[in-house]
Amino acid sequence: MKKLLNLKTILLGVLLLSVAACQNPTTGVKVTIDMNILKYSVLVRTVDATTQLVVPGTTMTITGTNASSIYEISGKQVFTVADGNITLGLDPKFNIAAGNATFNVVVTAPGYKTTTQAVTFTNGTLQQTINLTIAATTSTATGGTYTPPTPVKTATHFILDFNGHCASKPDLNVRPSLYLYFRDHNATGANPYVQLGYMDGGHIETDYLAIGKTYDFQITYGGTSYLVTQEIDVPSYTLTFDMGTSICSSF
Repeated sequence: MKKLLNLKTILLGVLLLSVAACQNPTTGVKVTIDMNILKYSVLVRTVDATTQLVVPGTTMTITGTNASSIYEISGKQVFTVADGNITLGLDPKFNIAAGNATFNVVVTAPGYKTTTQAVTFTNGTLQQTINLTIAATTSTATGGTYTPPTPVKTATHFILDFNGHCASKPDLNVRPSLYLYFRDHNATGANPYVQLGYMDGGHIETDYLAIGKTYDFQITYGGTSYLVTQEIDVPSYTLTFDMGTSICSSF
C-alpha cells in the first residue's frame, strides 16, 4: 500500500493552535486540523443503472496514465467505496501547470458488469463530481454517467459549518474539506442521498434546505461514511460529525 505521506507529517503544517490559558502551556490548548491537503479532488458516486440506488459491495480500481499520482482523499492509495461514494485526490507534487492529469476509474460489484470512466484533472478546476452507474449482469442496461436528481431551492439561504470530533481526543477539532450529501430524515422509501455541495474547511452555504425539516448529512473519508442529523429551525448552524477513533489515531 502506497501512502502519500505519513498523515501526521502532512497535517503538521496546517495545525492552528489557540491557547486559552497561560498558567500551564498544556491547559486549554485546542488543535484544529484542516483536511484540505489534496487541492484537486473528484467525488465519484456509483449507483445501479436501473434503480439509481447504491450497490453494496461496489469496488474501484485506478488505471491509466497518471494512476500513480491518484490517492483516496485521506492520502492513501486504498480505494474503498462507502455508500457508493469515494473522493479521489491528486498528488500535490504533480505539476498540473505543465499538463493535465488523466486516469481511469474502474467500478464493479458482485453480480454487476464493469464500468470504466476516464477522469481528467485540469489546471484551476479544483473540485468535480462524476456520477456513474453499473448494470447488473442480467440486465440489458449499460453503465456510464448519469444525471442525479437536483434538490429544490427554497427562499431561505443557509450557512452551515461542520466540524469533526474525536471522543478519544477532545482537544482535537477537524475541519472537513469534503463533498457533503444530504437527505430528508423523515422521508420514506429508498430515499438516496443527494449532493448538497463541496464544503471548504467545513463551511458551506446553500439554498436547498427548508425551515422545519430534519436532515441527515453525510460525508465519506478513508472508506467510511460519517453522519449527523439536524432539525433546521434557523438559517445558520454549526454541526459536528463523530469521527470515531480510527481516523483520529492518525492525527
